[in-house]
Parts: sequence; C-alpha cells; structure tokens
Amino acid sequence: MPKKPNTLAFTLIELLVVIAIIGVLAALGVGQVNRAIESAHTSKCSSNLKQLTTAIFAYAADNNGRLPGPVNRGVRDPSVAPLSSLSHSNYLGSYLGNAKTVWQCPANKAASKANDGKLVYLLNSQTTTTPKFFFGDYPKGLPCTLFAIRSAGQNKYAGTTARTDIWLVSDIDGENYGSAQNSGTYSLLPTKVPPPHNGGRNYSFLDGHAEFRTKPTNANNLQPGEWPPNP
Repeated sequence: MPKKPNTLAFTLIELLVVIAIIGVLAALGVGQVNRAIESAHTSKCSSNLKQLTTAIFAYAADNNGRLPGPVNRGVRDPSVAPLSSLSHSNYLGSYLGNAKTVWQCPANKAASKANDGKLVYLLNSQTTTTPKFFFGDYPKGLPCTLFAIRSAGQNKYAGTTARTDIWLVSDIDGENYGSAQNSGTYSLLPTKVPPPHNGGRNYSFLDGHAEFRTKPTNANNLQPGEWPPNP
C-alpha cells in the first residue's frame, strides 16, 4: 500500500499567531506613516509662515517700513475671499506670486472648514505699549512700522524687546482666536478647532525665523496666543 505524501499545513493556532503578527506590523507601519505625514505638515506650515513673514518684510521695505494693513488679525484665504479688504493677499499677493498653498496649513483642516474657510493664520495684533496694533486696527487704524514695533519696547504678552521673541504670524485655533478673545462672526470654538500640530503651533518672528512650540501645561495662565519656547 503506497504511503501518503507528507503535507505541510498551518494549524489554527499558527494561523492566528501569523495574523496577529501581521496586524502588529501593519499598526506599526501605519503609525510611522502617520508620524511622517504629521512631520511633513508641520514643516510645510513652518515654510508657509517663513514665506509670509518674508513677504511682510518685503512689503515694509517698499512702504517706508510700514506693515501691510490695516487688517483683521485673522488672516483670510484669498481663494475663499478674493475681494475681502481683510485679506493679506491684497497687500502681499505680488510678493508671493503664485504661491497659493502658502495661505493654508495642511494640518489645520478644522480651521479651513470653519466660517467657510476664511481663516487660515493669525497675526500678532495684540496690544503693545504704543502704538496699539502691529497691523492696524481694522478698518481705520494705520499699521505700525517695524521700527515702531521694536521701539515700543515691550509686547504686552511677551514682555520682551528682542526681535527673536516677538512673533508676527502663527497658526490659528480656537484657543488663540476663540470667543473669549474675539467677538463676532469669525471666532473659533476651542473644541472644534484645536491647535493643529498634535496640540502645538508654529510661530514666525520679527527676526524672520519660524519656530514650533508645544502647548505648556499651564497654558490657561497665559494670555491668548502666547506660548513660551519649548524647554
């Protein structure tokens, strides 16, 4: 009687172990991909802020050092509101060329959806010693000059004269542009528009550099928008 050929087969337990291992590897792979995407979004956003800040400096150089404005401190996306007098694109468009994506943080989908996508970034128009607003008090206040910002001596919230510490543009979210800080149509809800980069924000500064800052544990004790440098 001929012998049956030897056959190799997985047992049920072996199959379950293999499936579990594949699942773990897949989860690890997805996590790595997500982290890579988040890192790319943060870098792209930082690049956007640098381009906007460079354009602001270029505009000021052509306008006796005066910043573009007056504008509302919530920056508008020109593709959504092309005729809005509150949009920085009216002032900076010629300095940015066709760089349309510079007006949008790729990680901040919540802000782009809020209020029909009009809000994209935040300007530092908080109160200073003198004059009152960096970019003007829309619709009638003239914007500051870069020299005036430096000479004002002290940002109310940052408490510093260093250009490396006075920020111009940052990510926008419900914590720094919420109803507690801004009344009216364009305020954001903190629960619906959290800080976009895993709870952190990008800032650009008066010396031209951009910096990522994570939310501090005592953020509630700080003024809106002001997060200290990462330790």
